[in-house]
Order: sequence, then C-alpha cells, then structure tokens
Amino acid sequence: MENSDVEPGGEQFGTCSLAPASLILIAAIVAFALEIRSVLAVNGWWLDEYFSLWSTDPSLTFIEAFTQRFKDPNPPLYYTALFWIRHLVADERAAVLLLNLTAIAIGLSATWMASAKSRTAGWPLAAAAAFLVSGPTLRYVVEARTYMIALTTAFVASWLTALAIEVRDKRPDLIAYALAGAFSGLAHLYAALVCCCLATGLFGLSLAHQRRDLMLPAIALGLSAGIFALGFLIWVTDLPPLVSIQFTYRSVVAAYSEFIQLALGSRTAALLFLALFGTSLFLQPTRRLAAAFGLAWALFVLIPLAASLKQPVIVGRYLLIATPSLIVFVIFLMRALAPFQVKPLQSQLYRLALLACLAYFCLAEANGYVQAHTLTSEKSIWKGAGVVAAHVTNCHPGSIHVYPGVTWLFATASHASASLFVDAERTDTRFLALADSKCLVLGWAEHIYHGIGANIGAENFVLNASAEELLRIVKIDASPSEVNIDRHWSGFVVTKRLRR
Repeated sequence: MENSDVEPGGEQFGTCSLAPASLILIAAIVAFALEIRSVLAVNGWWLDEYFSLWSTDPSLTFIEAFTQRFKDPNPPLYYTALFWIRHLVADERAAVLLLNLTAIAIGLSATWMASAKSRTAGWPLAAAAAFLVSGPTLRYVVEARTYMIALTTAFVASWLTALAIEVRDKRPDLIAYALAGAFSGLAHLYAALVCCCLATGLFGLSLAHQRRDLMLPAIALGLSAGIFALGFLIWVTDLPPLVSIQFTYRSVVAAYSEFIQLALGSRTAALLFLALFGTSLFLQPTRRLAAAFGLAWALFVLIPLAASLKQPVIVGRYLLIATPSLIVFVIFLMRALAPFQVKPLQSQLYRLALLACLAYFCLAEANGYVQAHTLTSEKSIWKGAGVVAAHVTNCHPGSIHVYPGVTWLFATASHASASLFVDAERTDTRFLALADSKCLVLGWAEHIYHGIGANIGAENFVLNASAEELLRIVKIDASPSEVNIDRHWSGFVVTKRLRR
C-alpha cells in the first residue's frame, strides 16, 4: 500500500529496482575498499592533519581541548568526534579512518531512510555507489580533517533537496532537514554554504511554482545551517585572518582547476555535465530540479567571490564540498529520464540524455579514482618526522631549530617534547653552532614547497636550493661538509655528520 502523504512532483519517474542497485553498490564498496588500501600506501600526515592530532590529544580533558585547542577556521564537530574516538582507538590513523567511515555510513543510511516512504526504490543505493567512488570521497576518507564529514553532510542535504522537489510530501520530515543543516554548519562553513544555497533554490522554486510543500523544508535546512555557521563565526571572531589564502585571478583559477580535476575528473566530463545541465533546463520532467540546483550553484560561486573581497576564502578543497550536489543532481536526472513514456522523438532524446548521464559518471568516477591516488601521493607529507623521532631520545631542550615556527606541531609529529624545538622564524633566535648541541638532529623544516622569501613560488625549491641556503632557513651555523641534509620535496632534516 502506497503512502498517501507522498506523491510524484508532477511527472512520472523511472524506478531502479533494488537488485541491480544493490549489485552496483556492492561493486562500489569493493572498489572503494581497494582504493583506500592503495591510497593508504602513499598517504602520510601533513601540517593541517598534525593540527587535528594536536587539538585532540587524549591526554587532555575535553574541556581543556575545547577551550584551548579547538578554535580554528573550521567548526568543532570534527575535533570533538576525533577527540572521543581517540579515547577508544589508540592508533592515530585507525582512529581517523574509523571516524570518516562512520560519517559516511551515517550519511548514506540517512539518505536511505529519508527515501523510505517515497517511490525512489534503488536510486539511493545508486547515489551511494557514486558517492563512494567519487574523487573527493576517495581523497579525503583517509585525511585527518573535517572534509569527509562536510562532504557527507552536503550529500545528505543535496539528497533531501532533490527528494523534496521531485516527490511531493504533504508531511515532510522537517527534523531531517534541520539536522542536515545543523551538522553541516558544525562541520565546515562551505558545507553550511551548500545548505543555504540549496535552501534558497528550494525557496525560489516554492515561490515560482506555488510549491508550498517546499517552503518549510527550505527554511528548516537554510536556517539551521545559517544559525550554526553564524554562531561559529561569532565564536572565532578573535582569530587572526587567514593570510595563506590569496584572492587573485591565478589563485581562483587554480582552485576551480582543482575542483574540476578531482570532482569531475577532466574537462571533457565538465563539458558533458554542462551539456546535461543545459538539456535538463529544457526537458519538462527535469526543469524544476535544474532551476533549483542551478540557482544554488550560482550562489555557491558568487558568494565566496563577494566574501573574498574582504577575506579571501576560495580554496580548491573548500569548493569540493559541493561535489555531492552534482552527483545527486545527475542521479535524479537519470531517474526522471528513465521511463521513456513520451512521444517517440522525445523518447529518443531522453535515451541519449540517459546515456550521456552514464557516460558522465563513467568519466568522472574513473578519473576521480585515479586523481585521488595521485593527489594523495603529492601531499606535502612531513617525511622528516620519522628521521627526527628516531634520534631525539637523549636530546636536551632547545636542541633542534624548526621552520615554520609551529613547535607544538613538530612535537606532535615526532612524539617528542615541545621543549626540544626552537622557532627558527623568530628574529631573536640565534644561529645554532654544532658545538652548542649534543643532539644528532640540528634542524628540521617542513611545509615549504612554495619556497621562502625571495624564492616564493620556486618549483621544487627544497630539492634545488643550495645547502647553505637550507642551513640559513633553520639558522644552523655549520658548513655543508659538517652536516647531512636529508631532503624531500617539501622539507628537510639537518643532522650532524658522524666521524668515522
């Protein structure tokens, strides 16, 4: 017996039976697991991840961690969850992976439950499969940052939005929309932005087409995301502005290039998506969906551009948080095109559009699959951590000069005391002479792949710089013949050369 509260949004939609959808999801889970195994082999920790580990140190009480370390440009949901999981799982990488996988499982379950009383059949499973093997998911499922939770909340919000448009519900579950917005606002500001933009699309559609059933879901989704995001912004008003993000033509192009590279996989897939979106605006069954999502995407592009006039906020990994909305849109586009119960000429057009959707997923998912592995292997991993950790047992406080001056993160990376490290960036830090240190390790630098000072932007700066230049960076008073410099592309470690 069908639920009397639910009816199609004005068009007849195709079904996706559970059996083939389940097989697709199982295949996606296998591919997902294989890619995680492959990515973990080339993965490592970088600066932002060490901040996550430092912030969630299990030796602290939760109140200490929350008040002293959780203040960051990202909201505290991820740090809170990781803090408690690290009390259950001692291994740092296992704790991160467990948290991210749990977030994915909760998000995909939420979309399935939200679809229970609608006529969507196997479509939530197909969407889950596409989400699992998408580039951003595979890239950030192993990352100790909030992006995986943000991607998942954006996926849930996008699914609820499309479901509201295409399946009229006389009694929409407003709590689901409010929770999706709230968790997005607590996960990442860009996840909150996705929710607010989708809510605007819903609200605009409700006014333009007299869809009163869309108004309350739009308010619940947008208001909850906005309230939590605004509350977070008020909480962090005393943080210094981000100076690492620039707002230039080159930086914006680089950010959107990263988005295309990982979310879409290639320019061909990007052009195919634009063609699908343009076509959907002219097809009767998909016009409303395209209008709402198109408005949301336009706002998602314009709002960060406007905000960047005051504080630059456009970064590739931030933009990637909108990727799930693309996946959901194409899934619902396929759902609308599947029946073919139209005139012969239109039927042929619908079949071509459906094939184009499948081609898009094949291109985007396959390229994203490869790009996730490539981009993970290109992370600015702190490879010096292992070298330093093996040789600091008998070192005295102030023995090792580090660059940049985040001494607490170097301590976290090497599992050593912060007192061992001296900030080489400080103008009052003197050069360290070999005779003044009994430690084998003299200097350690990481996260300088963009170059330093006059060499900003230099490609492979660390690998190509002279030994004298690297010694000056960490303020070591020694000749190159007296030390060993262990280099990798984004950092280096200076150790004493032992005499034979």
